[in-house]
Amino acid sequence: MTTVEAAVHRGKGGREGHQFTTRISNELFEEREVQFQDRKVTGAQLAEGVGAYPSEEWVILRQLETFELEAIRPTELVDLADGPLVFVIKGSQTFRFTVDGRSLEWPLEDLTGLEIKTLVGKEDDDVDLILEREDQPDKVVDDDDTVRIGKEGLERFKIRPAKGALIISVDGEPFEAPRRIMTPNQIIVEAAQKDPSTHHLARITKKGTVSYQGKGDEPIRLRRGMKFQVISTGPTPVSDPLHPAPAQLFKAGLSALGYEPQSLPSSPDHITFSYVVETGKYRGTTVTLGLVVPSDFPMTPPSGRYVSPSIHPINTSGEHPRGAVHKEQARVFDAGTGLDWQYWSRPFPNWPASKRTVATYMSRIWKLWDSQ
Repeated sequence: MTTVEAAVHRGKGGREGHQFTTRISNELFEEREVQFQDRKVTGAQLAEGVGAYPSEEWVILRQLETFELEAIRPTELVDLADGPLVFVIKGSQTFRFTVDGRSLEWPLEDLTGLEIKTLVGKEDDDVDLILEREDQPDKVVDDDDTVRIGKEGLERFKIRPAKGALIISVDGEPFEAPRRIMTPNQIIVEAAQKDPSTHHLARITKKGTVSYQGKGDEPIRLRRGMKFQVISTGPTPVSDPLHPAPAQLFKAGLSALGYEPQSLPSSPDHITFSYVVETGKYRGTTVTLGLVVPSDFPMTPPSGRYVSPSIHPINTSGEHPRGAVHKEQARVFDAGTGLDWQYWSRPFPNWPASKRTVATYMSRIWKLWDSQ
């Protein structure tokens, strides 16, 4: 998911004096307002209205009354009074998919179930999103599930009234919610059988962690597939010494991103997971990554990554990509997995100024592979 802003114009353009106000949002659907002097503007002006320069490096899409999406050229005029949504997202291509026969295109390769519902105006409806498949049974896509629309072929979806139990995940275990509206404290008690006075709830999404600490009585509208983690607000109980909350939180964040993390039996803060390199000279290579989660995460991130099998010669001096590669620090992973590991010292730059989420940390790992 790109970190730059996307522009969205919602509803009919409104005249304020001699200006037309357009509602603007980023790719997370967080809105703000932008004003234009004319009712008709070009795609480039829409992009520039949110600081998207040069406009040729951005994809501009308009949503029709049918919720279909079509591309707008930078020189093409758009009438703000027509009331379509307009998206401006950094990218050079779009990926096509359909929902109930409507044709849509999007410049990001991955979308969640909720994002797809939002694009067709069904984000607040009690409906299921179904991925149609030719050689397998159709699949229900939960709101937090990620679908890769950027792969070969055309993904086809359909919307149907929701049926079946409302299943969410709490501490990695499925939980059938008895009500659509529940508070964090109710989830802590009913799903995890823990005490809200010593625990708080966090929701794990692919965009980061949403904490409900201090908000235990605020209602949450539950959706199928939501992922929650119950976090201790005090010291780790003596009866549960092998499961420190920060490692649980990091693993839950990796799971939300589609990975399958495992803890070393003797060192639960040491986690491993399979990783397919998506960019750079090692693109397509499957490796196993290891991380040591600090006891104060998310205040402090893992200091670097452990890689198996060994990629570079050991070189304790120098810089990325071939320097600061160590062996001694990897001995715990060697012993815990029986594999050959090496440690790449790659501190996260300016972590306090970042969102301090698992998704943010994994974005850094992507960039490190891209620069190999």
